[in-house]
Amino acid sequence: MQRVWKKLTEGEALPSSRWFAMGLGTISAFLMPVLLTLIGWFVQLLFVVQTTESGKRVLPEALHVGSWLRITTSSLSTDKNILRCAITLLMLITVVFVIERLTLLLARRASLQAALQWTSLLLRRLFHQSRNLSVDQGLSGQRKRLRDLIQSDVPRVRDALTEWYRVFPRNLIQTSAVLALASLIHPWLTLLAILALVVTWGLFITLEAAQRKHRPVILERRRNAHEQLIYLCESSAMWESVDPRVDVEHMYDTHAQHFNHSQLRLADDSAFRSPSLLITITLLTALFLFVLSIRVLEPESTLHIGDIVVLLGCVIVAVNGIFRLRRGLRKRSNAITSADNLENYLSIQGVQAGTIGKGIQARITTSIEFEHVCFRDSSKIRILDDVSLSLIPKQITAIVSLEPATADALGEMVLGFGLPTSGRALVDGINLIDLDPMSVRRQSLLVNEHGPLLDGTVEENLWSGRPKDAMIDVMDLARNACVSESILNLPDGLGTVLSSNDDRLAPDQLYRFGIVRALLKKPSVIVCHEPRIRVSAKDEAESLQALQQLRGLNAIVLVLPERLSTLRAADQILVFRQGKLVSSGTHQQLLEQSEIYRHFNYMRFAVSE
Repeated sequence: MQRVWKKLTEGEALPSSRWFAMGLGTISAFLMPVLLTLIGWFVQLLFVVQTTESGKRVLPEALHVGSWLRITTSSLSTDKNILRCAITLLMLITVVFVIERLTLLLARRASLQAALQWTSLLLRRLFHQSRNLSVDQGLSGQRKRLRDLIQSDVPRVRDALTEWYRVFPRNLIQTSAVLALASLIHPWLTLLAILALVVTWGLFITLEAAQRKHRPVILERRRNAHEQLIYLCESSAMWESVDPRVDVEHMYDTHAQHFNHSQLRLADDSAFRSPSLLITITLLTALFLFVLSIRVLEPESTLHIGDIVVLLGCVIVAVNGIFRLRRGLRKRSNAITSADNLENYLSIQGVQAGTIGKGIQARITTSIEFEHVCFRDSSKIRILDDVSLSLIPKQITAIVSLEPATADALGEMVLGFGLPTSGRALVDGINLIDLDPMSVRRQSLLVNEHGPLLDGTVEENLWSGRPKDAMIDVMDLARNACVSESILNLPDGLGTVLSSNDDRLAPDQLYRFGIVRALLKKPSVIVCHEPRIRVSAKDEAESLQALQQLRGLNAIVLVLPERLSTLRAADQILVFRQGKLVSSGTHQQLLEQSEIYRHFNYMRFAVSE
């Protein structure tokens, strides 16, 4: 786990709770042999009480587990009272057991806390890395990979860390300690138990490897048999009509037998359920108990029932510890692969904002042109493929694509997120790669169904950091965007405090809210993601009216449409298929000329309605 940590956290300090977890786990590990020893003394106390000729029950001078672990009965009770000695031992067992469970519980909580602290640090690194890579890879270019890392790889490494902090060094120390305790009781029986464990473990590993090798073959056979059964159920009558001699009943029985056989083999796929392993365990257990019986029944044997109980307890604890260590090692092995995926992403050298080319300050006034632009995501999948187009101010341009990533990547690139893999994106004739991306972003604005909303009052949200201009009537712009009534319905109107996840405004109202922000800011590029939810005809018309207000600005307006009315009102529609620009024109022109566009309209609007 140290290697995983160093690879992913760039020298960050290990979480302090990690040491707390390891310390508590170590205490819990050493308490287990103490607990087993106390149990051995208590069992011996129950069975070694002697009765004198007068009928009085007396205790021996000392209780012992093995030859080395002894406790005098006088230390348990000064008058050697049997009941007091038993109560004292029971109290000691209870106290040790409670302490062991508490330390184990605290160790597990500390392990989880350490893993969560690590996860927080890693997610912060991913957060900063995604921002750094947004300059050249954009947002959609790294979205899929980043989502896979956060949803799959980060939890896998976190679970592995949690499990590892729980089992190491606790289970390693505990297994070693109980085996040492067993050796003090009877070294040869302990050696026999270890040899039996080694044989069982080797057989288990062999069986598991063999089953892992044959499992894909069995899965394929089951899948084929299942498909044949389905095909026969669907087409058996047709087969008989083709050739009456075909025995479909026999064919069905054959495939059903193959399917059931494969299903049974998969059900018994675990190495734990293997007959050979079960027989081996049974034989080795019988051998161990046979040897143990011989040692106990020998006339000169010093073994007693307490020793046997402790010896068996040590074996059980050792087996449990070994399997927990194995599970931790397996999870750690899986986490190494996920850690490599995370490291590969975090090691990508992104282009820092302001360091591209000469860092020319962008001025977007006349056009944005793409010349044979290609763009790939972080998995090297082509999102834009040889795209050439021109975007000019005072026009609403709609982007239509059956692949959402294509429209998203195009919109992000004109906002200043992402650089072409090949080709040129020209902003007023200057290559995008020669511009300071931050200067492009400052002149651009995103409008979507979330606004986006920021923490602050309604008025602060609309001005979005720009100095307020007393000559501008905010409510007049809100009326033009059909959102003034929604603002006035809020408790304090323009002074109402909103949060980024405020739900008092519907998506269409937030969309128009973002358009008012655009009317105030007057950016050079506006990208509008239309709300996806279906609304009434009145709300749809008001959102379209608000969108058309943007024509009055000297801005390039790009819209990712979700409604037919928006397509009808657009000045230009760009149709993409598999990342290629296949046609462009108005709604009516494309209905007449482009089968892809007609298919898009049918799938998006006719089918949904």
